[in-house]
Amino acid sequence: MGTTDDGTRFKIEDSGDDNNNGAKSTGIVRGEQKVIMWTKAFLLGAFVIAIVVLSVATYKYVKDQEQKTFENEFRNLARKAIAVSGRNVKSQFAALELFSISISSMVTASNMSWPKVVVPDFCAQAQRLVEMTGAMRITMANIVEEEDRPSFEEYMAQKMPQIIQGQIDYQQLNASVTELKGVPSVIHAFNLTTRTKIPETRPGPYLVNWHRYPFSLAQPIFQGNNLLAVKSNKEGFISSNATGTATLSFNRLDTGMAGQIFQPIFENVEGGKIVGVVWLYTLWENFFRKVLPPNVVGMIAVVRTSCGFVASFEINGPEATNIGFMDAHNPNFDNLVVEGELFSFRVDDSIVVPDDLCVDTLTIQVYPSDTTKNAYMTNEPALFTGIVIIIFTVTAALFVFYDFAVNRRQIKVMLRLTQQDKIVADLFPQQIMTRLYNNDDSVGESGILSAGDEPQLQKEKPPIADLYLNSTVMAADLVGFASWSSQRQPQEIFRLLEVLHGEFDKLAREYNVFKVEAVADSYLAVTGVPDADPKHALHMARYCRALVERASRLTKKLEIKLGPDTGDLQIRIGLNSGMVTAGVLRGDRARFQLFGATVTLAEMMKKQGRGARILMSEATAKLIEKAGKSEWVVPRTQDITVDEVHGRVTTFWLQNRGDTKLYKYKAVSASNQKPMGHIQEGVVGTGEDFSSHSLLDNDQAGLEGVSEMSKMQRLVEWSVEVLVELLEQVVTARALNPGSVESYAPVSALESSFGLQTKTVLEEFQEIITLPKATASDLQVRQNKKRVELPTMVKGQLRGFLTRVAGMYRANSFHGWEHAVHVTSSVVKMMRRIVDTDKSNKKTVGQFQPLENDDAFNDQLTIKDLAGHSYGITSDPLTQFAVVLSSIIHDVDHPGVTNAQLVSEGNFLASKYKNKSVAEQNSVDLVWDLLMEPEYTDLRRCIYTNEDELRRFRQLVVNIVMATDITDKQLGDLRKKRWNLAFSKEASNLISPEGDMDRKATIVLEHLIQASDVSHTMQHWDIYLLWNERFFHECYSAYTAGRAASDPSLDWYKGEIGFFDFYVIPLAKKLESCGVFGVSSHEYLGYAEANRALWIQKGEEIVEGYMKRHEEQQAEVNTSDVTPPTIEPECAPDLEGTSGKQDEVDLEMGDGSADFDDEFSL
Repeated sequence: MGTTDDGTRFKIEDSGDDNNNGAKSTGIVRGEQKVIMWTKAFLLGAFVIAIVVLSVATYKYVKDQEQKTFENEFRNLARKAIAVSGRNVKSQFAALELFSISISSMVTASNMSWPKVVVPDFCAQAQRLVEMTGAMRITMANIVEEEDRPSFEEYMAQKMPQIIQGQIDYQQLNASVTELKGVPSVIHAFNLTTRTKIPETRPGPYLVNWHRYPFSLAQPIFQGNNLLAVKSNKEGFISSNATGTATLSFNRLDTGMAGQIFQPIFENVEGGKIVGVVWLYTLWENFFRKVLPPNVVGMIAVVRTSCGFVASFEINGPEATNIGFMDAHNPNFDNLVVEGELFSFRVDDSIVVPDDLCVDTLTIQVYPSDTTKNAYMTNEPALFTGIVIIIFTVTAALFVFYDFAVNRRQIKVMLRLTQQDKIVADLFPQQIMTRLYNNDDSVGESGILSAGDEPQLQKEKPPIADLYLNSTVMAADLVGFASWSSQRQPQEIFRLLEVLHGEFDKLAREYNVFKVEAVADSYLAVTGVPDADPKHALHMARYCRALVERASRLTKKLEIKLGPDTGDLQIRIGLNSGMVTAGVLRGDRARFQLFGATVTLAEMMKKQGRGARILMSEATAKLIEKAGKSEWVVPRTQDITVDEVHGRVTTFWLQNRGDTKLYKYKAVSASNQKPMGHIQEGVVGTGEDFSSHSLLDNDQAGLEGVSEMSKMQRLVEWSVEVLVELLEQVVTARALNPGSVESYAPVSALESSFGLQTKTVLEEFQEIITLPKATASDLQVRQNKKRVELPTMVKGQLRGFLTRVAGMYRANSFHGWEHAVHVTSSVVKMMRRIVDTDKSNKKTVGQFQPLENDDAFNDQLTIKDLAGHSYGITSDPLTQFAVVLSSIIHDVDHPGVTNAQLVSEGNFLASKYKNKSVAEQNSVDLVWDLLMEPEYTDLRRCIYTNEDELRRFRQLVVNIVMATDITDKQLGDLRKKRWNLAFSKEASNLISPEGDMDRKATIVLEHLIQASDVSHTMQHWDIYLLWNERFFHECYSAYTAGRAASDPSLDWYKGEIGFFDFYVIPLAKKLESCGVFGVSSHEYLGYAEANRALWIQKGEEIVEGYMKRHEEQQAEVNTSDVTPPTIEPECAPDLEGTSGKQDEVDLEMGDGSADFDDEFSL
């Protein structure tokens, strides 16, 4: 879609070049990338699955091996535990049986009769049995029949004290039986509940507790008690008596599970009647002690009896603990149970066991626990699994890294290919791109000659070229670009071109226009190529109209960023329609090109055109009229001569958007043209006036209102941008040195104590201004610190201040606001090109020459490091701010005449300033008074915060502005003396003191403003002519107004030559010799010498043109109904020429009386 002038949209047949450029390569790339991505995804998935499967298999295998090891080890240990614990049980029964036999043997040998039996060494034998079995106590009980009770009790009363005393003595207890209470003399029954004993009243038989080991003084005397009074004892005795073998019963104790073993004592060794029992009381845990190694823990032993008793024990190495009277094993380990018989109370088949009597058979079941298992479970499964994962992960990481490296390479290659594709797409239409890709081996080759000794045409690779019968070619460039770019930094030039060409390209895509090439400010485009477009002329016309409007708006907006004269740049366009040959000229840097007479004539149309206008051939005009846009076509009043081939051709203007009237251009004769060398850039002599100022006056009607700001406002905004940046650097540097701010004292207090009432500005002039010193580390810290942003209020005050300063300039042809900004632009450019402090320690020609073997040179290096090649200028942001501000204000309220004229007229300012530097002092006073107004308090607070900063700022402003008065002989002599002290060869032979660094800085700054004040003489020829003519008009207007002594036109030509020879070129050489301004000094000197040469060649003719245009303008003013504003221009001697001072200077170049060096002092 495109846009008409009334804002409606229209459809353009789109060839699809922009949308489909690179589509083929992009499709291939995407297809291959899709395959690669799917392959990577498959490999990655397979790799992840492999890692998971192998990790799980590894873990499971190692875990299973641990489990098998655990199970095998457990079963072996469980069998061992069963065997050992069974032996423990059997050994106790065997030991108890031997003990009962020994008692029977002793009784038989001693001829004692039961139950009146005393075993003399019972304690000794019982002690050995306790130590062997771990029993808690051992008791021997005699069976006493009912009929034997009386005699036995008599025997007991006699023997029991002896038995007890014997036990006390054996155990070495500190007691006597006579001291004990409850020594029995009769049979008693013990009540377990009340813990008391009473004489036994139940009928016999009785099982009397007779011997007991060990004896305890802390417990009641159990001897003499009837054991059958306790149920468990009775059951055990009955079982033992019935079976004739040992029996076992269980008791629950707080300390564990106790076992009661009743071993019968037979009347004789061979057997016979049971006459008593040996009662052994032990803990069941003892059976499971020392059955396992110390490192085996947590085994569960479940003991079961055939009578239904169950108890569980935990075996931890050599120790065992009763868990409870239950089956306490973990059911999860049922599959690992190991069973065995612990002990069987075998009964002889001949013995009849009552039905109500249970004879125990002890079985044991051994289980592992989690504790047992954990002792065998290690982290090896996780370790081996982790190793496998790590191996695979490292492998995967290497694969990913390799893939990343390959992908990175591919991305770089693809990025490069994409960029190349984009470049190719920008250079070639889609059709041509397709043909190039299909025949890509031919790109970059000549395609014409072979490499053999005998050149032959390569017929197999024909060139890519076509003939297009219907097309419209546009050629465009920027009027004034060469002169504008001569004043700019390279970055600023490219910024302008990037913005403009970017917008041109954007519009070209919108209007279906193909961009062929752009070289510097030139732009070539075409419609109807390579895709046929029946409306090629109409589409190109719409594009060009939009281009003119967009270019005008952009240049004015860019003026705020890129500085003065940017808004004056204008695009001029030439159009022609016809057939063209287009194709790819193969070889190095092959590109799509257009050839033919149509292109040549379009270029001629551009050269014959003018700024902000579109000039087209008759062929293009007819096509536009045929398309129904005849109102866009404006005939030109005069045919033009193109070349010998085309001869004179009829041309037409294409009306711009917003034009409300047809354009009428004034035709002038060849004699009224500007002389050679002053033709507007790119313009061939056409018989028309192309001076830039007339363009602005006559041709801008259609562009009024494009920019929302006036030129003055744009220049103010640019000045604000520059000063804000410098002021932010001032505030940032101050923030790094808080001691420089004096306790927030009101800025008015600093100013009132400064005291300027008794001095004129010139009397404040200082030979040397002391600048602050900064070390390399200070500058490094300042560079790394984020710049402090000025408050919006301060920016607003600065903008208001500069707006009022701009309004204080008079409407002079030369000494006006535009001149001030032009000077400031030069100052900014030179300041930015000053060699940076501390970037290098090398000496520049004309600087210090150290004495050999002089120790003082090392000290001087320290001073030199503080200031660097800029002598401290770049070390102090306040200095830079003051210099730029001074350049802005240096000609405020300039009256348009010389200081000498003001003195001769008796102007009150001349009296006020004692006839010295009248205009300059007046400028400083006016601006200083303005700055001191209350509404700029915050701005002043940012500029200076202490007396030292205020004094330095004031001194810099005074010295810089006073330096622009180059006719004051006293100031000139002083300046020359200071220069010689600072930079002469005689002075350079000595080591310069620190004060000499400040002298250099002061004199360099003054020469900087002097060079910038006449910078037009050291810039592009067109810039020089523009400002030279403005100055001529100012001087000539002063002469015609009676405010100049002589006619400047008479000697303007020779005066300019003298001005170059005795002021401009020597000044440029001084800038170069001081070694501060880098390439700018060489650039300025080169332009000055080139301009002088051109002026000598063409100056006289140019001056005639000045006079003619001045007379024509005066004639227009005289015939106008509007009274023009009063302008009081200044004549030339103090800046541009020497006319008007013939009484003081002889302008004949060979005359020895001419002394320009005295008149214009550096």
